[in-house]
Amino acid sequence: MEFRNFLQNTIACGEAWRIKVEGSYQTIRSVMTRLLAHLRAEKIAVDDERAFYQGLLSQVDAREQKAKGLKLLIVDKLAATYDTLARQSEEEFARGLRVGSLVRRAVPFLRDKDTDAWLHDLKSGFEQSARREIKAEAAQVSMDLFNEMRTMMEDIAQSIARRQERIRADVTFPKSGDQLATLQKLQGKLDGIRIDENILRGKVAETTDVRKLAVAGSLLAALGVVIASLSPILWLDITGGIFLGTGVFLVAVGLFWRRNTVMKDFKQRLGDSQQQFRDRLESEFGEIFDRLFYEVRQALTESLFRLDLQASFNAPLLEETFQIGEAASDMVIVSQRLRVTQSPQQPSVAA
Repeated sequence: MEFRNFLQNTIACGEAWRIKVEGSYQTIRSVMTRLLAHLRAEKIAVDDERAFYQGLLSQVDAREQKAKGLKLLIVDKLAATYDTLARQSEEEFARGLRVGSLVRRAVPFLRDKDTDAWLHDLKSGFEQSARREIKAEAAQVSMDLFNEMRTMMEDIAQSIARRQERIRADVTFPKSGDQLATLQKLQGKLDGIRIDENILRGKVAETTDVRKLAVAGSLLAALGVVIASLSPILWLDITGGIFLGTGVFLVAVGLFWRRNTVMKDFKQRLGDSQQQFRDRLESEFGEIFDRLFYEVRQALTESLFRLDLQASFNAPLLEETFQIGEAASDMVIVSQRLRVTQSPQQPSVAA
């Protein structure tokens, strides 16, 4: 009877509920502790993997900077080859504007080719030499770039393989065959890169003007010399001197003023052609390099995105679990306070 009264009084004063709250708290605490430990371990693992892939991205950036240096060396080498061929064409063009060459092309039975054929041969020779040199370099260029990309991919793959932790985000890198195909496209673009066709445009008429002035002046001067030397008449001597002076003037105009103008314009066109050739090289290489490194960086960035997504899922769970544990702890504190308040009225079995 007394025990029944004790239970009734215990339930009435809330002691039974306090015991249930404390028991529930211990259960909640045990579950939340394990869950918090798991979520924190998960967070550490995700953060570690994010740091790992960010390190791989840093490796890719370092490789890209190195590849950019290699690209500049290759562009400089090909541009230097083009510049050398351009200087050779300039020297050949200058030799073709000498008096002897102009006279030979003016006299039908002395010349081996006319002005049109000479300029066509000069242009085709320059283009063929440029394409031959570029084609010879293109294969080596593609191989150097492929080796650089393969080395980078092997380093990244070895870094991933050396990790003992579980790699949550699988990385799908571009295949070597795809990279080789891209580099072969670069080789094809280099083989077919456009050589400026405007270098000798309009030079036929300009060269003909120089030739006409030089030949006419030479013939007129020669005629003046003949007249002045063979004629005993004074006025014929004066006429011969006039012819001679006029001829010398025409030769001077043709070989010095007009020839210098043509050469200056030719040099300007060559300079523009060299800069345009370099710009085309940088454009072609830049497009290929951006594509190669973009694919690798994209693969790593996607892995980082998946890890960031996983971290965004874990963070609210971790916060909510911690709040649940805090709420359970607050319930126990409130229960204990109520017990202290009610302890003078609590019945005992002895009573």
